Amino acid sequence: MDNGERGRRLMAMAMAMATEYLQDMEASYGRKSWNAVVRRAQEVVELSLKGVLSSIWGWRSRHRERVR
Repeated sequence: MDNGERGRRLMAMAMAMATEYLQDMEASYGRKSWNAVVRRAQEVVELSLKGVLSSIWGWRSRHRERVR
């Protein structure tokens, strides 16, 4: 598996989890459980960022090989 494929998988996982985490965050917000709200938001951001960065590195690696 190359970085581009890994990035796409991470992004798909983040999108699937985002809906579930949004519901959990809304329930936690209603309970005023701020630490749970922040924790879930951080998890979604972390997965999304990893996916984006992996995709970028995969793209750069593929294009770097073509230039050489």
